[in-house]
Amino acid sequence: MGMGLRNPRDLRVVGFTALHLALWSALLASRPTFWSGLAWVAIYSLVAFHSQVLNHAHMHYRLFRRRAGNAALDLAFGVIRGVPSHQNLYVHSHNHHRHHNSTADWTTSAFGGEGPNGLRIARYFVRMSAHVAREKAKARDCAILRRIERVRRREWIWQAVVFVGMGSWNPVALGLYLLGATLGIFWLVGLNFVLHDGCPAEATERGSRNFTGRALNYWLVNAGYHSIHHLAPSLHWSEIDRLVNERDPRVSELTYAHPSLLAFLKDYLIRSSPRKLAFR
Repeated sequence: MGMGLRNPRDLRVVGFTALHLALWSALLASRPTFWSGLAWVAIYSLVAFHSQVLNHAHMHYRLFRRRAGNAALDLAFGVIRGVPSHQNLYVHSHNHHRHHNSTADWTTSAFGGEGPNGLRIARYFVRMSAHVAREKAKARDCAILRRIERVRRREWIWQAVVFVGMGSWNPVALGLYLLGATLGIFWLVGLNFVLHDGCPAEATERGSRNFTGRALNYWLVNAGYHSIHHLAPSLHWSEIDRLVNERDPRVSELTYAHPSLLAFLKDYLIRSSPRKLAFR
């Protein structure tokens, strides 16, 4: 297969990543004014968010046959996202997918608490991040976590080189990049919260929402079909296209399915409680 990819459909991921690197380079070469700087932060937050989603697909199904290709892609994701590719691998793959929004899930949506949903998302971001840090410290003797942490520390050395290089070349661009990358993390965490908030933790197939719009899932490499992802985490994202086209029961019988993420968010964010939307 071309470029040593395990699945040729991953040319989409590689193409998007190349586009992200081009936008990162354009930011580094820019001399922004105040207003153009704000525009760069907004644009780059979406770039960083999208790279987070693509990295998620890469973590579940390594794109290249050779280790060197995967390592190079890891570093590219680190440049774009502002954090190492393996930053949250243990939390996501070895905790979230095992406990799936239950009380044992370090990222359970319960950290959002009560109140307006916009405030709950912000509260979730803070509380969940602090809880994950505490739980990782408690689990430091876990062999899998130690192995992942060794890789993550090596990747942070690369991140430090990137930060120093950007700061030396264009300190204003570095500041805009860090702001955009941080916002990108917030968008990803917010999406994860919305996908699981109010859904029953005891049933994997009903434990998350699904956003089925074709354009959205082209961009998010089918991350909108979140229940299917939890049922089969190692399933390549392109296989979901096949399931959709063949009208597989796993797709046609999805619960909490919404054709539009934006329409759902418009409804979700103006309501004072998620309970009215919990079983929709």
